[in-house]
Amino acid sequence: MDQDGRNSACREVLNKLLENADGQLDVNRLKIQSSKRHHLKVLPKNSEILSLASRLEREKLLLPASQK
Repeated sequence: MDQDGRNSACREVLNKLLENADGQLDVNRLKIQSSKRHHLKVLPKNSEILSLASRLEREKLLLPASQK
């Protein structure tokens, strides 16, 4: 499996989530779409996606909506 393609797919999902942090997105759908674009055989795990996020990005994603 190409690690660069996997990281690119994870970062793509992460960026879309950050762009719409206050909205409702289907994370699995984002992972499927990104995996197809990057020709991955296995969907990235949520933990893989979060591992690429900076501390500030993680806080933005994980804070309850009422605190954003």
